[in-house]
Amino acid sequence: MKKKIIITPDTLRFFRKMKEINIPVCTASTNSVFMSLAKLSAAGIADLNGCSFIAKYHPGCEFGDPEGKFSPDYFPAILRNHGYDPERTMMIGDEPERDLYPALASGIRYGVIIDRKQKEPVVFRDNGIFINSLDHLSKIIEEKDV
Repeated sequence: MKKKIIITPDTLRFFRKMKEINIPVCTASTNSVFMSLAKLSAAGIADLNGCSFIAKYHPGCEFGDPEGKFSPDYFPAILRNHGYDPERTMMIGDEPERDLYPALASGIRYGVIIDRKQKEPVVFRDNGIFINSLDHLSKIIEEKDV
């Protein structure tokens, strides 16, 4: 698995920056907590007991819905059950249809799509932020105090 799992340098910088400025990072993933930790561990930034960069894990199976992360109630359930303020919550993903649009529909204020092949560093469209590197997102977060 180590040969297949890559945590990009900008992701590591993003994790470190969020920790430095005291913004918690949580996962919302189709992966189980175990698989999330296994992947982070293979990348050298966690072990099976946890990752210092991740505050909470929200696997798709968290609420017992067979659709998991793809359920229309997944993001609203996370907000409701964990007390996250949707005005101060950001969903970062790589698929607009599975990440951005469901997050925005649930009331999450900030939806971010990372597309490393995108030519432009930052594009604002469809009520989302499209970036080609998490380095740009770190700057946006610092500048806007999101």
